[in-house]
Amino acid sequence: MTQGDDETRMLDRTRTQLGSDGGEAIALAIGGRFGNFRLLRELGRGGMGAVYLAEQTAPVCRLVAIKLINRRQVGLEEQVLFELERQALARLNHPAVAQIFDAGQTADGLPFYVMEHV
Repeated sequence: MTQGDDETRMLDRTRTQLGSDGGEAIALAIGGRFGNFRLLRELGRGGMGAVYLAEQTAPVCRLVAIKLINRRQVGLEEQVLFELERQALARLNHPAVAQIFDAGQTADGLPFYVMEHV
């Protein structure tokens, strides 16, 4: 099995998980919570989404950065690229690259990943 086969399977799995409706992103408010995270402030925004400074409240308390995709502005292809990005970052182990702590979807299906705040 080649790396290309792995990527193809990942793309297929991601398309199945995300669906093709491209639904609306949840409205995230500063101070709002999802899961074990409370958003403190926006750190930056780009074409694919936004990165927030957040407080993780369980199982440990710490400051983290959370990248959330903005599905109002991107389609399924960009969602798949976001999934590939978070998978690639999770596999990296280098002092110059932020460590990935967690990843998933919000209750409304908005993909995100949690990384160390540097």
